[in-house]
Amino acid sequence: MSNFIKQSRNGVEYYTIPLLNSDKVKTAFTTRVGGVSEGYLSSMNMSFTRGDREENVKENYRRLADAVGVDKDRFAFSYQIHEDNVHIVNDSNFKIGYKETRDLVRADALITDKKGVTLVKHSADCTIVYFYDPKNEAIGLAHSGWRSTVIDITGKTIAKMRKVYGTDPKDLLCAVSPTMMECCFEVGHEVSDKFEKVFDKADKTVSYEYKKPHVNLVNAIEAQLKKAGVKEENIVFADLCSHCNYEEFFSHRKTKGECGLSVGTISLTK
Repeated sequence: MSNFIKQSRNGVEYYTIPLLNSDKVKTAFTTRVGGVSEGYLSSMNMSFTRGDREENVKENYRRLADAVGVDKDRFAFSYQIHEDNVHIVNDSNFKIGYKETRDLVRADALITDKKGVTLVKHSADCTIVYFYDPKNEAIGLAHSGWRSTVIDITGKTIAKMRKVYGTDPKDLLCAVSPTMMECCFEVGHEVSDKFEKVFDKADKTVSYEYKKPHVNLVNAIEAQLKKAGVKEENIVFADLCSHCNYEEFFSHRKTKGECGLSVGTISLTK
């Protein structure tokens, strides 16, 4: 089984995750290909906050919904703040639809057991972590940039799923999206020192084989998943670097912020 599979439907190119996908769950991670946005946002920009025309972004979501087979009016957003807030999504407490503004709930992780709702997390180098509890039919999605990784948003998402849905980490199926990988993730010592403090050397989250320290977010998140109790065989990785593959994925660092955003999505089917 391949970890992530590239799909192309009606011109929209995106990745799905066979380990998680079933007749009950649908996943996606978008590329830059298949949308209507222009210029540095071309063409599949999925963010309303990067200077794009609102109608372009809505059309991109409509195209994604059509390609993946989810309800185009049931996307759930939150405002990402690079912290460790985990929010429960349901119809009564969440604004669902085409909206992504600062008045939304501030949370870098979303969880739900509501069928038909598609959780959304944005990325342009940061890591998106997918969670699926097949026993209790619950899902989660976390945006884990380096700041959220250091404070263990992955472990806190699992803990929240355990508390709310009765999730046993041993049952979880998890995936780690395309992200800026160690080869390109150069940092200062103020960042590498944080990783050295939080993680064991055996986790290999920092490399000094380059002129400056490089951080390995994938190794860090894998260590957190295992520490939380997720089985190794239930974790898959895209193994795709957004910075190296900036023509396929948006990369904030490669373009010095002049780019759109991709999304990771997961939903329980009705």
